[in-house]
Amino acid sequence: VESTTIKDNSHFFAPGDNVEVTEGELVNLRGKVVSVDGPKVVMMPDHEELKEPLTLNVAELRKYFRPGDHVKMISGRYEGDTGLIVRVEHNLVVVLSDLSMDEMKARPRDVQLCADITTGVDSLGQFQFHDLVQLDQQNVGVIVRLEKETMEVLNQHGKTVRVKPQAIQGKKDTRHSQALDSQQNPIQCKDMVKIIDGPFAAKKNEEEKQGEIKHVYRSWVFVYSRKHVENSGMLVCKARHLLLIGARAGSTRSEDLFLDVLFSSMTTI
Repeated sequence: VESTTIKDNSHFFAPGDNVEVTEGELVNLRGKVVSVDGPKVVMMPDHEELKEPLTLNVAELRKYFRPGDHVKMISGRYEGDTGLIVRVEHNLVVVLSDLSMDEMKARPRDVQLCADITTGVDSLGQFQFHDLVQLDQQNVGVIVRLEKETMEVLNQHGKTVRVKPQAIQGKKDTRHSQALDSQQNPIQCKDMVKIIDGPFAAKKNEEEKQGEIKHVYRSWVFVYSRKHVENSGMLVCKARHLLLIGARAGSTRSEDLFLDVLFSSMTTI
């Protein structure tokens, strides 16, 4: 009985859910679901004068959440996603996704407390969050959102497209791909770079934007930056708009490495 999850016209209930009484003499009383048996819910009240479990009808209860609760989407557009509740509004919760860091809005009935974190794998198990995929013969893109039956992909031209996993032509392995930055330094996956030119370069009085390279594809570079709020922090730049962090202006990475080796050998003599 205690592992049963039931659904009425408005809410799923399961043991561990925080609930609130919506009608009758106990209206506004809050508590935690202990067990569910058909249309009956056993609730342990959160009240100093009520020490025994209460049995109530499903129709008399609704879920409630607090900011900071970790939850899973159990139905709706974001089904399967997990995240942290950042805001609670009237009949609405706002959840910050564990994976994308985007805000998701849902009704309380579509949300359940959970400790698990989404793995970021699509329903067919083929693709993961931040994979670089081949969209067609001319276009590639990085997965920036995984939903139940579709995914959002940021292509090399900076446009976000929604596709089904079955329409993807395959994944691309870019671990060893390289391009040249603004100072002709070779840059590749996992390098940290500054964005010094192009549409994402810092405007006057703005802090310089930087991030980690996730993929290099020809002259395009997909960069993940925590300060970029769109597309789950992913943006795409021309390689010539980037500068490898740690490289000196006017020098190449190979020259820097040579100087580093020379300096270290001198200090060990």
